[in-house]
Amino acid sequence: MTGIDTNHIKDKALKDLLELLEGVRGKKVLFLDRTLSGPIGLFAKFSVLQDYGVDKIFWLDEPVSEFPQKNVVYLTRSTISNATTIAKQIKNGNSSPGQDLEYSVFLTPRRTLVCEKIFEDEGVLGDITIREFPLYFIPLEPDILSLELENAFEELYLRKDHTSIFYSARALMNLQRHHGLFPRIIGKGDRARQLADTLIHRDVDFVTPLMTQLTYEGLIDETIGIHNSKIELDAALVGPPQQQQSSNSSSSSSTSPVPPSTQKKRPVLLSSEDKLFDNLRDTNFAIVGNLLNKVARRLNDDYEGRHQAQTVSEIRQFVSKLGGLQQEHQSLRLHTGLAEEIMKHTRSEVFNKALEVQQNMVAGVDSSSQHDAIEELIARNAPIQIET
Repeated sequence: MTGIDTNHIKDKALKDLLELLEGVRGKKVLFLDRTLSGPIGLFAKFSVLQDYGVDKIFWLDEPVSEFPQKNVVYLTRSTISNATTIAKQIKNGNSSPGQDLEYSVFLTPRRTLVCEKIFEDEGVLGDITIREFPLYFIPLEPDILSLELENAFEELYLRKDHTSIFYSARALMNLQRHHGLFPRIIGKGDRARQLADTLIHRDVDFVTPLMTQLTYEGLIDETIGIHNSKIELDAALVGPPQQQQSSNSSSSSSTSPVPPSTQKKRPVLLSSEDKLFDNLRDTNFAIVGNLLNKVARRLNDDYEGRHQAQTVSEIRQFVSKLGGLQQEHQSLRLHTGLAEEIMKHTRSEVFNKALEVQQNMVAGVDSSSQHDAIEELIARNAPIQIET
């Protein structure tokens, strides 16, 4: 992905969203698809949405009987279930006395005939203004682009719905339109041939995504869960709000399209902007403790440098580095706490028993010899995610 300006993708997504909101004059309430909160939070701050008239945000599936503003905006993925929910809410709103509401529906990544047919069948098509929000690739890192379609695997292999492949093709065509044709295309599997891009067809290898991840970032995902490059942690582990807001490695409520009052835990952004995390993310967890210890010793030596500063210029030089040292210290505190949480998980007997079964199966050991261990895990109510 070298040479692709991922900031341009974020800027265009924000520009497109703000133009849609600007097209609805006056104050407005926004009903948001829960699955869009994370992706939109990566490029749009709630304060920016407020500047464009968003007075309050509700979840799409949240029952609301009275609307604080005349303008009601729905921002959702273009799915049958979402269209049905929107139609039901609009019918309920129209049946409420004393409410003269104007509805706008922003469908992403595109408006579909299926959604419009649902609106027509439910008798609300004439009451709404439908617009398209072309949100395709979301940059999670400078070299990682994702459609953030959590149900793509289920839709492809269980429901035989190839919509995600179409969206992938549209996203890649948008990249080609901006950067030129891909000089080299690599594919593996029938789905990749169908898309003609660098996607790996997952039915070529079902095993790999089911194995327990053993890198630092992988185990964070296994134990806590990473969604849209973010994790949610208890405030005690994250640290004081004022420190966290000053760190580029974190995310506060100001970077989320959901109002702060609705957030119970503190969200933290895990990205390459956090240099310590960038160094640790692909490292086997077995050596993460030693690496954190080395960073702690280096920071301690850097802090001790203040005692060696004698002249005014030396003191000024130390003070200029102090902000960076404090940020590194906050990052070290965060990742040390995360490592301790992960160790509680990796030191458990259930985790190690499940890992042993997985590795024996991949190594080609007779599967029948693993039956006793698998039955023991089932009897101990081990989480199915670990067993697989």
